[in-house]
Amino acid sequence: MPVELEIVTGDEQAQALHWFDSTPVVSKVLFEVLRQAGVSNLDAYEAVLLSEDGQTRLDGDKAINVIGMVPRDTPLDPSHTGGALMFRLDRFNGEVLVHRRVKEATEAARLRWLSFQPHR
Repeated sequence: MPVELEIVTGDEQAQALHWFDSTPVVSKVLFEVLRQAGVSNLDAYEAVLLSEDGQTRLDGDKAINVIGMVPRDTPLDPSHTGGALMFRLDRFNGEVLVHRRVKEATEAARLRWLSFQPHR
């Protein structure tokens, strides 16, 4: 059974983002880029975006859970990542950290609306 998420009224015709983070949902394209870049610690579920009136249904996205957390060290200690290329910090604040390889793979795929910030 897919994860169902509601489309905000008025946004039914908008272009879907590659990453939507209230419930982490990624496009099929981004999911494949992550896998090809070597990200292996994701639980993924089919996701369906539905309009409030039920007239619009968008299939093909993935609801994801990034498995594993890393201690929030400053600076980040690479030995704590266990080799993960994508992870959350132990005091989750919505941030997902990615290895440079993942960043470069998403940039090479030219996925619009994704941005990266250096870890502080």
